[in-house]
Formats: sequence, structure tokens, C-alpha cells
Amino acid sequence: MNEADKKVYVVVLTGGPCGGKTTALERIRAHFEAQDWMVFAVPEVASVVFKAGLIYNPSNRIQALGVIENFVKTIMQLENTFFDYAEADTTNRNILIVCDRGAMDPSAFCSAEEWASILTKNGWDMSQLRDARYDHVIHMTSSATGAESSYHTTPVRREKPHLAREQDAAAAKAWLGHPCHDVLDNSAGFENKLQRAVRSISMRIGSSHLCARQHTILGGHLLKTRAFLLVSPPDENKFGHYRDFEGFGPGCWTILCKRREAGQPGHSHAILKRRPDEMVTISQRITSHQHCVLVGRCDEGHTHHHSARWRERHFLHSGHVAIVAYKQQGASVTAILRIREDLDVPAFLVVSYDVSGDPAYSPYSFPDVW
Repeated sequence: MNEADKKVYVVVLTGGPCGGKTTALERIRAHFEAQDWMVFAVPEVASVVFKAGLIYNPSNRIQALGVIENFVKTIMQLENTFFDYAEADTTNRNILIVCDRGAMDPSAFCSAEEWASILTKNGWDMSQLRDARYDHVIHMTSSATGAESSYHTTPVRREKPHLAREQDAAAAKAWLGHPCHDVLDNSAGFENKLQRAVRSISMRIGSSHLCARQHTILGGHLLKTRAFLLVSPPDENKFGHYRDFEGFGPGCWTILCKRREAGQPGHSHAILKRRPDEMVTISQRITSHQHCVLVGRCDEGHTHHHSARWRERHFLHSGHVAIVAYKQQGASVTAILRIREDLDVPAFLVVSYDVSGDPAYSPYSFPDVW
């Protein structure tokens, strides 16, 4: 393998207490080391600190916010040790870095206003902490949701089941909006859950992997995402917790996507391949500079682009990520719901008709059709 073919892939395992993160990390490590990947397992900072004797007291907000802020700093510094090592590695082996929780997890323990204050104080932004650091987020749902008989406490993990469920939901909200976010529930048993964790990574780091927007993994099987044309844009007060994005992308087989959240841009580069029964994409995060270079190359080659701008609202429905995409053309606004095929359409959304499988309403075809 030459340097150009080398892969460095960063995964964060998140979720509530007793979700199987530690066991999944061990399974992932064994699987990919057997395939000659160099695998690094970044330990959970909170466990290290709490085992050292620190007691988190949420009622003392000054002290608690100091702990949360320092957790983020420590998580990033620990991760950077592995990131820098991987960047400087000369063995030309593929490298997988698996983080037991990541920089967004501490935000689950403070209010939105407190988190915004921490971000501002340190000059951080959501895109930097979430999208730019990690290629893939895997949420291991707490066994307190759906596998209650398996839930247990430890000297470090003392939460009662109801608190574990609250923390699990908060962790899901913390990562909501990451473009590659898999939620693994407890519907098919723990062993199957571990297999799904391994498979979710394998699918995305292969020579071609299924688009995160089109497929979800459940019970060892792929669940395709359904798409529905909505009668009208929904009442946005009914979404609950959500993330908003604005994007731009040329409608062609090579897609340069620029997503914007709270004024902060994120960039990705995707190559699409059409198969008889599915669309396959290979995507990667890129920097703002790389985005500009690739756009310039397209212009130099006189490539024809049908460009489009869109807005996406990512929200949680039945514990899983759903997306409503908007496109404005003059005074008219079209809205498309994308949701996992085994989930019901949220009650507050009114569907016009099912457009699943219609290439005219694919996320990648929006620029051409709208």
C-alpha cells in the first residue's frame, strides 16, 4: 500500500450507561487488527477521572461547568495524541482510531446556554468539535432502553435505569447532526448489537460503502430510508430538539458538499456509483482549502454543474435520526422527509405521497430536479 491509499478513520462510540461501548470497542479492535489495520482505542476520560476520586456535583454549577470544560479539553488533547501519531505514521498501514466517547459528550450534562458559553469562551464551534474531528458516530443505546433486564450498575456507573435513559437521550441529542450517525438499539440482542457495530464501520471504510442517508443497520440487515414528499413545510415548533444545516452541492457524480450550521461551514467530498438496486457513495471530510482546490479543478475542466442550496433539519424520532430537507424555488418551498423504513411518519407531518426510490427525490438529485 502506498501513502496515497492509506486510510485513517476516526470513530466515536457514544450512548448512555450500560450500552456496550467497552465491549464493542474490544470487538471492533479484534476484528480490524485481524485485517491488518492498526487500531487505537482511546479511553473514556470520565472513567479515568472518576476512578481517580473526582466527584461530579451538578448542583454546584460553577464547579460542574469547570469539570465539563476541562473534560472537553482533556478529550481533545488525548485524541490529538493519536491523531498526530497517525498523521506522522510511515508504515502505510490503515489506521482505525476508536474513541470511547468524544468531545460532544460532555455537552449532555449542561444546558444549551451553558454549552454555548463554554464554546464561546474557548473559541470552539459545533462543526469543529463534532463533524471535523470524527468520521463516524455510533450510538450504543443504553440497555435501560429495550433491554432492561440486562441493565446493571457498577462502582463507577451508579445511575438508576430512569437516569440512564435520560443520559442516553441526552447523548443522542449531543451528536445529532453529524453526517454519519448510526444508532444501534437493543431490538435484536447484545451479540447482534456488537456485530452491527463492526459491520457499520466495515461498510463505510470499504472500497465502497452505503450512503448514511440511505441505509441503517438493524438486526444484521440493512434498512433503507424511505422518502416522502410533504404536503407543505411543517410547523417547526413541533420538531423538539433538532439541528439545522444549509448546504450547497453540484448535482453530478462527484459531489462537493458545503454544509453550514450556526454560521460555521463543514465540507465533504463524495463520489457516487450507481448499482442496479442502490446508490453507493464513498465520502470523506475535507478542509475548506481542499474544497476550494476541488471546485477550481471542476471549473478548469469546464464541468457542468447543476448546483443547489438546501436546508436540512435533523431531529430525533423514536430514538433515531430523521431528516426534513427543504428547497426553496422562488416563493415555493418543497419539503421531503427521510426516515428509517421501519419507523412511522411523525404525527405532525402530513405526507403527500411516497417518493422512496424515485431518483428525482434522491438527496443527490435535488439539484437537478428542483
